[in-house]
Amino acid sequence: MNNDFKQLSHNIAAYRKQRGLTQEALAEQLGISFQAVSKWENEQSAPDIMFLPVLAEIFGVSIDALFGREKVPVAGLPWEDDDTLRGVVYQGHTLLTSYDDLKNFTFKVKGPALHVISYCNIECSEIQEGAEADCNIYCSGDISGGATADCDLHCKGNISGGATADCDLRCDGNINGSVTAGCDITINGDISGGVQADGDITVTGEISGAVCCDGHVICYNKS
Repeated sequence: MNNDFKQLSHNIAAYRKQRGLTQEALAEQLGISFQAVSKWENEQSAPDIMFLPVLAEIFGVSIDALFGREKVPVAGLPWEDDDTLRGVVYQGHTLLTSYDDLKNFTFKVKGPALHVISYCNIECSEIQEGAEADCNIYCSGDISGGATADCDLHCKGNISGGATADCDLRCDGNINGSVTAGCDITINGDISGGVQADGDITVTGEISGAVCCDGHVICYNKS
């Protein structure tokens, strides 16, 4: 993939976060799956040309800006003033966005995460209306809203909303929603929703939904 499309992948993720949109919310506006948006942002595929003007309109920028061909002036912080709770780290006046800079920071939310976007790790008791982290997500309760982690995602409870991890995903409860991982998925409960992994899928309970992986599927059926 050439530099233009690498820049496009980076900018889709950056502008989406500036608008306070989850991958699921952007996908819904485009009429596609959130997995497709995830692949765009991770340089696994590029959006069809017909999506470019739509993306530009959603983000409020030009198509040239999507490809990084023009500087877009931003007054103040680089996102709209909304109700989204954001966890960010600045070094001087510079917003840190790389994993190496942020991997040692954790944004802890006491109680449920209603709508949280964090450039660092997220630790919370429950995810209700969406959470997105550029690093890891650790949820000690249930995930009933979309959750996206650019690294690992660990849910101690059940997942009944979409969840995506670019690396490993572990759920200690049941899954009743679409789940995707770039590496392995480990589930200590049942699956009744679509599950896709680029690595192995290990399930302790029953599987009653679609399962797809590039590695092995291991099911230890409790019944």
